Amino acid sequence: MGDILLDAAYIAALPLVAFEFESITDIITGVGETFLGSIETLAFSIPDIFDGIVTLIEFSLSNLFCFIKILGNFKSCIFYYILDIIGQLMYLPIRITLWAVKQFLKVNVYPLEQKIWEYIDLADCALHKFTGFYLTHYPPNVIDDCYNCCRVKTSVLYQKGQQINDDINKYAPDLLWPGIKNIEKGAQKFMNPFG
Repeated sequence: MGDILLDAAYIAALPLVAFEFESITDIITGVGETFLGSIETLAFSIPDIFDGIVTLIEFSLSNLFCFIKILGNFKSCIFYYILDIIGQLMYLPIRITLWAVKQFLKVNVYPLEQKIWEYIDLADCALHKFTGFYLTHYPPNVIDDCYNCCRVKTSVLYQKGQQINDDINKYAPDLLWPGIKNIEKGAQKFMNPFG
Protein backbone atom coordinates (compact mmCIF):
# COMPACT_ATOMS: atom_id res chain seq x y z
CA MET A 1 0.00 0.00 0.00
CA GLY A 2 2.89 2.36 0.80
CA ASP A 3 4.38 1.71 -2.62
CA ILE A 4 1.13 2.63 -4.31
CA LEU A 5 0.93 5.89 -2.37
CA LEU A 6 4.57 6.65 -3.20
CA ASP A 7 3.97 5.86 -6.87
CA ALA A 8 0.86 8.08 -6.84
CA ALA A 9 2.91 10.94 -5.28
CA TYR A 10 5.54 10.57 -7.98
CA ILE A 11 2.89 10.55 -10.69
CA ALA A 12 1.22 13.62 -9.15
CA ALA A 13 4.58 15.44 -9.01
CA LEU A 14 5.44 14.71 -12.65
CA PRO A 15 3.59 17.76 -14.06
CA LEU A 16 5.34 19.99 -11.50
CA VAL A 17 8.75 18.49 -12.34
CA ALA A 18 8.04 18.90 -16.06
CA PHE A 19 6.99 22.52 -15.47
CA GLU A 20 10.19 23.21 -13.46
CA PHE A 21 12.29 21.49 -16.13
CA GLU A 22 10.62 23.65 -18.78
CA SER A 23 11.41 26.80 -16.78
CA ILE A 24 15.08 25.76 -16.42
CA THR A 25 15.17 25.06 -20.15
CA ASP A 26 13.80 28.57 -20.82
CA ILE A 27 16.50 30.08 -18.58
CA ILE A 28 19.31 28.11 -20.25
CA THR A 29 17.96 28.93 -23.71
CA GLY A 30 17.71 32.61 -22.73
CA VAL A 31 21.29 32.65 -21.44
CA GLY A 32 22.46 31.11 -24.71
CA GLU A 33 20.47 33.59 -26.82
CA THR A 34 21.77 36.50 -24.74
CA PHE A 35 25.35 35.25 -25.08
CA LEU A 36 25.02 34.90 -28.87
CA GLY A 37 23.32 38.30 -29.06
CA SER A 38 26.20 39.80 -27.07
CA ILE A 39 28.74 38.28 -29.46
CA GLU A 40 26.82 39.64 -32.48
CA THR A 41 26.50 43.05 -30.81
CA LEU A 42 30.22 43.19 -30.10
CA ALA A 43 31.01 42.07 -33.66
CA PHE A 44 29.38 45.13 -35.21
CA SER A 45 29.75 47.68 -32.40
CA ILE A 46 33.47 47.31 -31.60
CA PRO A 47 34.60 48.41 -35.10
CA ASP A 48 32.21 51.38 -34.92
CA ILE A 49 33.48 52.33 -31.46
CA PHE A 50 37.13 52.17 -32.57
CA ASP A 51 36.26 54.14 -35.71
CA GLY A 52 34.52 56.73 -33.53
CA ILE A 53 37.55 57.00 -31.24
CA VAL A 54 39.90 57.43 -34.22
CA THR A 55 37.57 60.07 -35.70
CA LEU A 56 37.45 61.91 -32.36
CA ILE A 57 41.26 61.93 -32.18
CA GLU A 58 41.52 63.14 -35.81
CA PHE A 59 38.88 65.81 -35.12
CA SER A 60 40.71 67.05 -32.02
CA LEU A 61 44.15 67.08 -33.60
CA SER A 62 43.04 68.69 -36.88
CA ASN A 63 41.20 71.46 -35.01
CA LEU A 64 44.21 71.99 -32.74
CA PHE A 65 46.57 72.25 -35.74
CA CYS A 66 44.18 74.68 -37.48
CA PHE A 67 44.00 76.81 -34.35
CA ILE A 68 47.81 76.86 -34.14
CA LYS A 69 48.08 77.74 -37.86
CA ILE A 70 45.55 80.59 -37.61
CA LEU A 71 47.17 81.85 -34.41
CA GLY A 72 50.60 81.74 -36.05
CA ASN A 73 49.38 83.66 -39.12
CA PHE A 74 47.20 86.08 -37.17
CA LYS A 75 49.57 89.05 -37.48
CA SER A 76 49.76 88.75 -41.26
CA CYS A 77 46.02 88.02 -41.59
CA ILE A 78 44.52 90.64 -39.25
CA PHE A 79 44.18 93.14 -42.08
CA TYR A 80 42.05 90.69 -44.10
CA TYR A 81 39.94 89.78 -41.07
CA ILE A 82 39.25 93.48 -40.45
CA LEU A 83 38.31 93.90 -44.14
CA ASP A 84 35.88 90.99 -43.76
CA ILE A 85 34.29 92.55 -40.69
CA ILE A 86 33.90 95.90 -42.45
CA GLY A 87 32.45 94.18 -45.52
CA GLN A 88 29.96 92.21 -43.42
CA LEU A 89 28.91 95.35 -41.56
CA MET A 90 28.43 97.24 -44.84
CA TYR A 91 26.37 94.35 -46.24
CA LEU A 92 24.23 94.07 -43.09
CA PRO A 93 21.54 96.55 -44.28
CA ILE A 94 21.10 94.50 -47.46
CA ARG A 95 20.75 91.29 -45.43
CA ILE A 96 18.18 92.92 -43.15
CA THR A 97 16.25 94.25 -46.16
CA LEU A 98 16.21 90.81 -47.85
CA TRP A 99 15.01 89.22 -44.62
CA ALA A 100 12.32 91.89 -44.05
CA VAL A 101 11.00 91.58 -47.60
CA LYS A 102 10.70 87.83 -47.22
CA GLN A 103 9.15 87.99 -43.73
CA PHE A 104 6.70 90.85 -44.17
CA LEU A 105 5.98 91.04 -47.89
CA LYS A 106 6.25 87.27 -48.40
CA VAL A 107 8.47 87.78 -51.46
CA ASN A 108 11.63 85.72 -51.68
CA VAL A 109 14.30 87.89 -53.27
CA TYR A 110 17.24 85.72 -52.20
CA PRO A 111 17.49 84.12 -55.69
CA LEU A 112 17.83 87.63 -57.15
CA GLU A 113 20.63 88.37 -54.69
CA GLN A 114 22.38 85.13 -55.70
CA LYS A 115 22.06 86.02 -59.39
CA ILE A 116 23.51 89.51 -58.78
CA TRP A 117 26.48 87.96 -56.97
CA GLU A 118 27.01 85.60 -59.92
CA TYR A 119 27.21 88.61 -62.28
CA ILE A 120 29.56 90.41 -59.89
CA ASP A 121 31.76 87.30 -59.83
CA LEU A 122 31.79 87.11 -63.66
CA ALA A 123 32.75 90.80 -63.86
CA ASP A 124 35.44 90.27 -61.23
CA CYS A 125 36.91 87.34 -63.19
CA ALA A 126 36.97 89.47 -66.35
CA LEU A 127 38.69 92.28 -64.44
CA HIS A 128 41.24 89.77 -63.13
CA LYS A 129 42.20 88.78 -66.68
CA PHE A 130 43.16 92.38 -67.48
CA THR A 131 44.53 93.65 -64.17
CA GLY A 132 45.75 90.50 -62.39
CA PHE A 133 43.81 91.10 -59.18
CA TYR A 134 40.31 90.49 -57.85
CA LEU A 135 37.97 92.96 -56.19
CA THR A 136 35.75 90.41 -54.45
CA HIS A 137 38.28 87.63 -53.79
CA TYR A 138 41.52 87.45 -51.88
CA PRO A 139 44.63 86.08 -53.60
CA PRO A 140 45.13 82.30 -53.25
CA ASN A 141 48.06 82.70 -50.85
CA VAL A 142 45.91 84.84 -48.48
CA ILE A 143 43.08 82.30 -48.65
CA ASP A 144 45.50 79.44 -47.90
CA ASP A 145 47.26 81.24 -45.05
CA CYS A 146 44.28 82.93 -43.39
CA TYR A 147 41.13 80.95 -44.21
CA ASN A 148 41.79 77.43 -45.48
CA CYS A 149 42.49 74.73 -42.99
CA CYS A 150 41.95 71.02 -43.51
CA ARG A 151 40.11 69.57 -40.55
CA VAL A 152 37.56 66.90 -39.74
CA LYS A 153 34.09 68.40 -39.85
CA THR A 154 31.76 68.32 -36.87
CA SER A 155 29.17 66.55 -39.04
CA VAL A 156 31.55 63.61 -39.54
CA LEU A 157 32.09 63.35 -35.79
CA TYR A 158 28.32 63.52 -35.23
CA GLN A 159 27.76 60.79 -37.85
CA LYS A 160 30.25 58.46 -36.11
CA GLY A 161 28.58 59.15 -32.77
CA GLN A 162 25.19 58.41 -34.31
CA GLN A 163 26.47 55.04 -35.59
CA ILE A 164 27.60 54.09 -32.08
CA ASN A 165 24.29 55.31 -30.64
CA ASP A 166 22.36 53.22 -33.18
CA ASP A 167 24.48 50.16 -32.38
CA ILE A 168 23.76 50.48 -28.67
CA ASN A 169 20.16 51.72 -28.70
CA LYS A 170 18.68 50.22 -31.89
CA TYR A 171 20.45 47.04 -32.95
CA ALA A 172 21.77 45.63 -29.65
CA PRO A 173 18.35 45.44 -27.95
CA ASP A 174 16.94 43.52 -30.91
CA LEU A 175 19.66 40.92 -30.41
CA LEU A 176 19.64 40.83 -26.61
CA TRP A 177 15.97 41.17 -25.60
CA PRO A 178 14.72 37.79 -26.88
CA GLY A 179 17.22 35.99 -24.63
CA ILE A 180 16.55 38.28 -21.68
CA LYS A 181 12.81 37.72 -22.06
CA ASN A 182 13.33 33.95 -22.09
CA ILE A 183 15.41 34.19 -18.91
CA GLU A 184 12.72 36.34 -17.31
CA LYS A 185 9.95 33.98 -18.43
CA GLY A 186 11.85 30.92 -17.15
CA ALA A 187 12.66 32.59 -13.82
CA GLN A 188 9.03 33.64 -13.38
CA LYS A 189 7.82 30.06 -14.04
CA PHE A 190 10.52 28.61 -11.75
CA MET A 191 9.63 30.95 -8.86
CA ASN A 192 5.87 30.48 -9.27
CA PRO A 193 5.28 26.86 -10.32
CA PHE A 194 1.66 26.95 -9.22
CA GLY A 195 0.84 30.10 -11.18
